[in-house]
Amino acid sequence: MYTKPIIRQAIFLLIILLVAFILFAGLLVRGRLLSTLSATKQQQEKKAARVAARLGEKLYQARERVRILALNPLMEDEEPQVVKELLMKTMEGCLSCEALLVTDHKGSLITEIPPGSLHPYLSSEKLVSLPSRCELLCISPAGGEDHFAFACSAQTEDPTNKGRLIIALLNLNYVAETTLLGNKDDEVLLLADQLTDANQAVLLFAPEAGHGSAPPPFIAATFGPIIKEKAAPYLQGTAPISELNWTITVTKSFESSIAENLKTTFSGIRFTFFLLLPILIMLVLTIIAINHSRRYFKELALKDGLTSLYNHCFFQTELQTLIKRKLHRKISLLMLDLDNFKHINDTYGHQAGDEILQRVAAIMLENIRETDIAARYGGEEFAVILPGISLREALKVAERIRKAIKDQCACTISIGVSALPECATTAKELIKTADQALYRAKAKCKDRVEVAEQQSN
Repeated sequence: MYTKPIIRQAIFLLIILLVAFILFAGLLVRGRLLSTLSATKQQQEKKAARVAARLGEKLYQARERVRILALNPLMEDEEPQVVKELLMKTMEGCLSCEALLVTDHKGSLITEIPPGSLHPYLSSEKLVSLPSRCELLCISPAGGEDHFAFACSAQTEDPTNKGRLIIALLNLNYVAETTLLGNKDDEVLLLADQLTDANQAVLLFAPEAGHGSAPPPFIAATFGPIIKEKAAPYLQGTAPISELNWTITVTKSFESSIAENLKTTFSGIRFTFFLLLPILIMLVLTIIAINHSRRYFKELALKDGLTSLYNHCFFQTELQTLIKRKLHRKISLLMLDLDNFKHINDTYGHQAGDEILQRVAAIMLENIRETDIAARYGGEEFAVILPGISLREALKVAERIRKAIKDQCACTISIGVSALPECATTAKELIKTADQALYRAKAKCKDRVEVAEQQSN
């Protein structure tokens, strides 16, 4: 009699609870999504500020170089050849400088390096305004690609106020490439009031198509249209360039952002979902997770976090174990060291240096057997244990690795080779002789393989 009303009430209550859960989950997702987007906004603002500071510093250095050049008394020499030679020496020391021009106070060209190329892009109005401000010029060279140039100038000192005008044009694309090292995921734009209505922004960097993580198709199709419009302001950061009325805009791609933000947003929902699972399933999953974590942390303790090669401790232990157990009559050892790695870090930054270390580690693994042991010895040094390999065969392996790194990576490597029993009898001697061979390779000319001295019978 009361069965049907009770069932209806139960179904009604279930629906209410389901709706309440959906509303609660929606509010939770909204709050977490706004939090992650706000963090993304702050990150983009910081990126834009860094880019603006670096670019502004580059442009300021260029303007100072032109001012120093204007102080040189040779710039007022009546012989154009003297001025031309001075400009050529200046160009040799400035890779980003595309052209240098010298005009008189009326705007008439005196000399230009390279000759006959860029003076037509400077109108009389721009020549008048250049001493007090900088200009962005769209250059369309014959047979070349259109690009923007940064024009700045300085006037030589003359009591009659009729001094010459020195104008420098910097290739903005080259300046951007050297400034934006390490940037991979964001689009970088330069906004300037000097640009025409048809071209209000200069694209300094655009990420490659398909670069970065992408969300699953179902997630992108379901949530993408909903949050794309509202998320757009959070994905963009802006910062002004000091002393110039320019603005840098750094924009993160929506696809990359949604992949990161949705993963962060739904991590709590996943936990809530697992709370509703039967306790037995949770226990089973916990046991599986514990077993996996034990194997993971055991592997993590043996490997280098950056390159995924074995670490120094494992290398020492494994080498001594192989020699003590005498499982192999011959054991060879390669000691490898990247050439001029400090210069790479100082020039391109530590992030670029880390990428090179990872690439070198991958090339090493591609050129050795699965039974060989590759390890990161320390810093930019590596070691490879070759069980069952003679000294002559190890030399071939080392040469193969050296050539592969030189061909596939933006660096070279020096390698020292030693073997047991030809060059050593203990693990300590094997490492020492391989290290000595490595130092000989470094001392000679780098980018070479040196073999340890063999023991006399």
